Amino acid sequence: MNQLKKVILIHGINNERSTREQIMEKWRSALNSEIEGPNTLLKDVVLDCAYYADLLANAVNTVETNGSNATGMGGAAQVYSSRSEAELAKLFMARSGLTDAQVRDFHTTSNSESTSEMADGIHKHWVKAIARALESALPTQGRFLARVFLPQASVYLEDAELRTAIKTRVKQQVFEDLDEYESVVVISHSLGTVVGFEILRELSEPNRINLFATMGSPLGIKLVKKKIRSPFFRPDSVQRWTNFSDPEDFVALHGELNMETFGCSNIENYADVDNGREDAHSATRYLRDGRLLDVLRSTLR
Repeated sequence: MNQLKKVILIHGINNERSTREQIMEKWRSALNSEIEGPNTLLKDVVLDCAYYADLLANAVNTVETNGSNATGMGGAAQVYSSRSEAELAKLFMARSGLTDAQVRDFHTTSNSESTSEMADGIHKHWVKAIARALESALPTQGRFLARVFLPQASVYLEDAELRTAIKTRVKQQVFEDLDEYESVVVISHSLGTVVGFEILRELSEPNRINLFATMGSPLGIKLVKKKIRSPFFRPDSVQRWTNFSDPEDFVALHGELNMETFGCSNIENYADVDNGREDAHSATRYLRDGRLLDVLRSTLR
């Protein structure tokens, strides 16, 4: 029997300044840093990393350069900032307990605009104001997290062609050789949990993925589910799904992925991860959680 094992890593937002190899080494180091002894968790394991950060960043830059009515990858990224980005910003604002008055202090446009209320038609300036207010109110939540997450998540959700391009690349990079391995694990973070879920939902072979681990996932957000569409379930290709979230990680607006938040009851949730005060959304801090390591050990042994 073929004894080869593979661990696939799928990154999230804000990785365009790193290479695929750099991300893989950073995640490998985080896993290995918590493991003692000669028989490390990743010994005799093929570690592979998906990389789509450049596609995501380029799409955001295209829209930012040409305006909110510009097209992204072929034309589907229209008015992303006036819809998904605004809705996500308001969700984060509500979760953080920020008021309109607090956000207004960070509004930097003209006086006439600064007196407007944040109605459903929230415009780009207010989105930026909410991001600035979140950075000020939540300094330990990650530097520039809101300002980065909002546009990157938004353009991914709004641009169907971009989503297809990202999924196609990730599948080609890390999912085409699964038949070579006895065990396959997928570890994903942030927006990468959405990418991973969409791909695994399309795989046809039952239980081919022994473990799908999601960290700091926005999959419980209604807007995200609306954009990626149903069905919402543990994919047939996945034998076990474990979800990890820090209560202070506001990207994981719903810490647990359960029947109420996701429409699925067979996901194991660890919603009390403590990533410390500096960055609750940190991928490497999630990777150091002892329960995640235990789940990996039991899967790869």
